[in-house]
This record gives sequence, C-alpha cells and structure tokens, in this order.
Amino acid sequence: MYSLQYLRGVASLSIVLYHAEAGLNVYRRNDFQLSLFSWGSAAVPLFFVLSGFVVALAGDQRPRPALVFIYSRFARLYPAYLLVASLFITALAVLPRSLFNQPLPINMAGIAKTLFFEYGQISGYVYVGWVLFYEVCFYLAFSLVIARFRQISCASWFHYLISMGLLFAAVSGLVVPGYFLAGLAAFLLLRSAESRSLLSVGPLALTLCVIVNGFRSPLSLICFGIVVGLVLLECGAFAPNLFRRPNKFLLALGDSSYSIYLVQVLTVSACLKLSRAALLAFAPGLPLSNSYLLYWFTVVGLSLLTTVLAGLWMRRYIEKPSFLWLMQWLPAGLPG
Repeated sequence: MYSLQYLRGVASLSIVLYHAEAGLNVYRRNDFQLSLFSWGSAAVPLFFVLSGFVVALAGDQRPRPALVFIYSRFARLYPAYLLVASLFITALAVLPRSLFNQPLPINMAGIAKTLFFEYGQISGYVYVGWVLFYEVCFYLAFSLVIARFRQISCASWFHYLISMGLLFAAVSGLVVPGYFLAGLAAFLLLRSAESRSLLSVGPLALTLCVIVNGFRSPLSLICFGIVVGLVLLECGAFAPNLFRRPNKFLLALGDSSYSIYLVQVLTVSACLKLSRAALLAFAPGLPLSNSYLLYWFTVVGLSLLTTVLAGLWMRRYIEKPSFLWLMQWLPAGLPG
C-alpha cells in the first residue's frame, strides 16, 4: 500500500534526525541544546505496529510454509545488516580510537551479540540492531500461523487470543509485544469492517483491548490510529483518489527504509566526526553558542543527505540483489 510505504520512509528519516541530534548534543556540549527531533524516537513503535499490520496483510495474501517465511525474513534482514556490522567493526579496528566518543572493544562476545541483533539491547556495534531482535521474535511467533493465516484470521478464537495478548502486554508492561499485537489488531479489525462483522463479539473485544493497552502505552494507540487512518484513506473511505498517483521519491524512501535505518550507524557517526573536525579547522574562533548552532545545522543536514543516499544505494545494490539471490536457493516447488 502506497500510504504505508510513505509512512515507512518518513519514519526512517525521523529516526535518523533523532539520532543525529542526540549524537551532536553528546559531541558538542553547550549550555543550551536544541531538541527539535526528540519526537523521532516514536518512529520505532510505529515501525513495530506497521510490521504487525504488514506481515498480517502479507500472510493473508500469500500464505507460505513456516520455514519458507522464516527463511525469506532472514534473507532480507541479514545481508545488509552484516555489511553494516562488518564496516563498523573494520572502522573500529583501523581508525584512531580518539575519533570515537566511546570506542567499543572488538571481541568475540561483541561479535556474537551483534549476530543475534544485540539481544534486544540498545548497545553494541550496530546499536540500532535491537529493533531487529524483536522483529525476528515476532516473525518466529507469526510463522506458527502463516500457512493457514487466511482461515485462522477469520476465526473468533484468534480475535480472542490477540485480545488476551494485548491485555497481558498492558498488565505486564511488555510494551514492545503490544506494538506488534496492535498492528495485528488493526489488520483484523479492518478485515472485520470489510466483511461487515465489526459488531461481532470478537472484533468488539479486540477493539476494547486495543484501547485498554493504549492506556498503558499511548504510543501504541496513536500508531494504531495512524495505520488504520492511512489504510482507510487509501481505500477511498474518506478521500477517494488521494493516493491514485504514487510519489516515486516517497515510494523509494519507503522501499529503502530498512537500509536507511541500518546505514545511519555509519553515516551519522561519520558526519558527527567530520563536522566537528571541519568546525575546528575553519571556524575555531566562533563563540560557543554560534559554534553549536553551526555544528547542529551541519550535522543534521549532512546526516540526512548522506543517510538517504547511502540507504538508496544499499537497497539497490545490496539489500535487494542479495535477497533475490538467496531466495533462488529455495527448493523447487516451494512458494517464495
């Protein structure tokens, strides 16, 4: 869906801006620090909700054996991820340690942790990899139902199961699983609306549990509303023909959102260091406040530009070709 692809692209850029600003505020201390993009961190929950919805939609449209689904997910995630991890570790090994704010030691424990997406922790060589840990956990759980998801998603017991999951997430404080379940709930409720069964017991219970979980995690409810609202807009429920003509640039950003999300580990870090070096070389006498503002604009602008360009490149030449090549290794007769 075009609207959700646009949303993925915008969300990935929001995270880049958030990390660039947070990084420069660490690199360049100032009495007054700008925090214009702190809201960008909310794009991560949005990605989780989007993932729950999109995976459910794909499972409904293209049922596959569980092992094929898991293989396809790893074929998409790992090549670009391993490239970024390898480049970052190489930079740590080759470049002077003084260039890094908090240089990490290179050891087997750190490499093993990186291979398993940082075990869900915001640390390590690929600090954004923690998100993928939860993505993979969701994929493993969804693989249990994907082969017959079209039938299962219509069953009342599945609505009750997702409802109980949302309640458990709210009571236990397991916020991240609640995001994925909210995305699944969005798909199930839109499916119920399409079949005119929205007022049945299952969909009503699911709606109530989405709201209850929203009290525990307001972001979950907000992201749920954004996804549902965009789907309704694109389907023409409120604004027919709004997405009739797709925006090629926004679609490219959406398609490259995963590569953009990953490659920022390299580009934002490089922009922080290069901008600081340029500032010290060409404007050493600036007052602290003016120096900070110049650094802010330089880092944010360069980070956005280089990350988008690098992400588009990595999507075209690494992520997509490696995925297609790996999918060729599936046994003949299995759906890809």
